[in-house]
Amino acid sequence: MELDEGRGVPATQTMRHAGTLGALFALGAAAAFALAASGFGPVARYGGAVWVFILTWIILMPVLAPWLKERRAA
Repeated sequence: MELDEGRGVPATQTMRHAGTLGALFALGAAAAFALAASGFGPVARYGGAVWVFILTWIILMPVLAPWLKERRAA
């Protein structure tokens, strides 16, 4: 089992936390988009919200994982 440096926390646990945190943040961004796009039709609103969710999650994963790794080591 691969451990993070510092506290001996499994690396998979850190990645799991990064994925969960990223998904929650992306869900919030998608909800904000859906609320902001209330003047458009449902396909555009919900399709755009899904697009924002996916893109936000893709962008946040490489950022959150190293940040959480550093934070756990400190």
